[in-house]
Amino acid sequence: NSIQIGCPHACQIVEPVGGNNMTLTTHLLDYNSVRCDYANQNCESVHIRKMTVRGATTTEIEFDADPGLSTGDHIILGDGIECLQDCTDEQLAVVKGVHAYGNSGTYNVGVQVIATADVNRFLLPVGWTGTVPQFDVVSHQGQWSRTSAAATAEELKGTEAKTGLLICWSSGDGVFVEQAGTLTISLPPSMVMRVSLTTPQKDQIAPIVISFSTGDHGAYSA
Repeated sequence: NSIQIGCPHACQIVEPVGGNNMTLTTHLLDYNSVRCDYANQNCESVHIRKMTVRGATTTEIEFDADPGLSTGDHIILGDGIECLQDCTDEQLAVVKGVHAYGNSGTYNVGVQVIATADVNRFLLPVGWTGTVPQFDVVSHQGQWSRTSAAATAEELKGTEAKTGLLICWSSGDGVFVEQAGTLTISLPPSMVMRVSLTTPQKDQIAPIVISFSTGDHGAYSA
């Protein structure tokens, strides 16, 4: 009973395995969910506006704002990215990172991105020689999604120190199919606080001074 989810506004104690409220929903960074708040809400939208093949091994993608990606992230490209000229379905699949099965359906492979000095432009290690394909971004509104990382909302609260708690994958049906990692909960250091009087006079109304020392968290440095 020392772990709660849904915090800070609707905390619920996490039930044992098989309970109804033990699922933490993960969030993927994508075109419609950039720079979300602590609850994975109030996000910004960032689309792909242009794609250009730059060489035998490089294709540049340009976003309409900083997408929040870093070198090494893997993304897939979605709706709005189409062939324009001298382009085959196979080339489109390679640059989008989404390939077709032999019979029906698709599977995601992803393409690694490389950051540039311009936060709105990234490189894909995909290119062609000779007659290079040209890609169209419909209405400059190309969709994308990062597949190499996921994050929960900042909703988990622990009241006791714990180590080695198992985190497992589930499709949301209560069946857990694989261990994804472990969770460690560390209690924060005690805050050093003092209350001081501002007058030595008896029965005198006067302010008091409350002082405290913060930890070494970066948010406290100025």
